[in-house]
Amino acid sequence: MGDSIDLRRVEEVLPGRLLRLRAEMRLPGLAGARRHPLGRPDDLHAAGDLRPCGLLGLLYWRAISPFHGPVNVAAAARHRERSLY
Repeated sequence: MGDSIDLRRVEEVLPGRLLRLRAEMRLPGLAGARRHPLGRPDDLHAAGDLRPCGLLGLLYWRAISPFHGPVNVAAAARHRERSLY
């Protein structure tokens, strides 16, 4: 734990069950990501945790939300390829 991956810091690892990451970027709020296996070793569920801070944070998260799906899918694929899970 504590390693850095793609501008995120590893917060929790449960081998074969969970990878929890926290964003290290300067953001108006808190952000993180989770990866869970869905049965097969190459099948991962990616979820984001976003907690905006204030009105500007809420507006920021709303503005970038359309881009989060593709970004999380690409990051999960990189993590799977690097066997970081």
